[in-house]
Amino acid sequence: VMIRPVKLTDAEVLYQLVDRNRANLRIWLPWVDAMHSAQDELNFLDYSVQKMANGGLWMMTILVDQQVVGMIDIHNLEPTEQSGEIGYWLTANLRGQSVMAQALQQLEQLASRQLGLSQLRIITAMTNETSQAVAKRAGYQQIADFEGQVTVANVVQTGLLYVKKLAKITTK
Repeated sequence: VMIRPVKLTDAEVLYQLVDRNRANLRIWLPWVDAMHSAQDELNFLDYSVQKMANGGLWMMTILVDQQVVGMIDIHNLEPTEQSGEIGYWLTANLRGQSVMAQALQQLEQLASRQLGLSQLRIITAMTNETSQAVAKRAGYQQIADFEGQVTVANVVQTGLLYVKKLAKITTK
């Protein structure tokens, strides 16, 4: 498992993954139903690359055996608080195999080493037990819930906030 910055050339394969996983992803990710083509994905990636160039986002592609299998990002970056929020999704056939745990660990190292972040957040829907398990196994602590903050299957529900303080990693 490895992560790398998104590339515009990932658009087709990412769109195909979203399309194949649409039934499950649409439950948790409201943007899925707006993704109708590889061009839509390309437009999103172009926006993401521009936002990354401005330091407002870190969007990474997750690879297993050199194949694109999902995405993980840090958004809502708050430089004064040295913090950011993590989002992720993974193709269904690789869930439960520690792929996301490994991608998250790599993203945490990048967050500390390259971005100088000291804290990361994950917000999950109260009913998204899989994402909650990823957060808990990675050492994130649930510190709050926010009623009406997360949309799941077009229904607003409570979001759970998980936070992790990052170890300071210095580059040698």
